[in-house]
Amino acid sequence: MQGKIFIGLSLIFIFQCSNPLDKKPIQENYFNYLVLTTTSLPCHPQSYESPFQFNDTVGDVKAGFLNSPSDVGYLDLVNGSIYDQLDKIEFQLKVETIPDTLNANLSSVNGSPEYEWSFTFRSDHTYKIGIVHYSNGVPERMKFQNFQILVWKNEIFLGGCGNLAIQGDKIHWLCDKNTIPQLGEISQTKSIFIESKQVSQGLVYSDCH
Repeated sequence: MQGKIFIGLSLIFIFQCSNPLDKKPIQENYFNYLVLTTTSLPCHPQSYESPFQFNDTVGDVKAGFLNSPSDVGYLDLVNGSIYDQLDKIEFQLKVETIPDTLNANLSSVNGSPEYEWSFTFRSDHTYKIGIVHYSNGVPERMKFQNFQILVWKNEIFLGGCGNLAIQGDKIHWLCDKNTIPQLGEISQTKSIFIESKQVSQGLVYSDCH
């Protein structure tokens, strides 16, 4: 998070110190504005060993680099755990709040997730497992319970992975290795990062650990 703040402050400095005689101040300042509000930096990986647990700072969701939004507790990571077993992987994720429904499918279909709560495992291969929702372009109030658990290996989609179980502000799911045998490679993971993200009206809201 300190890295994000440093880069964000650097961009603000550039924004404020633009040469007033520059022929393109408006374009450059607008570019800086876009970077600060529509971009998030990649999460920093940490070492992984199963069973894995983490605790995250509450209240650190950002819109872009520095803006602190309100009413996005469903993106605010609190803690979580992973238990890699012989035939399955058990995930638990706690966020500040879990609403019954969320506004969904508001963005155009452009290949980027509209909502995401994911674990990314890195070794010789990269796996991403989590709640990932792509907009279908038809706005609706979508039940959180209906979001799907999806799995990718090296950015290649492998399929769905279990169903959500929600209790209070905790999300729980199981991934069956018999259904997706490649998940056996998760035991070789060297590093991991956890990320939540939402794209709404051009803004990127994110939290990571």
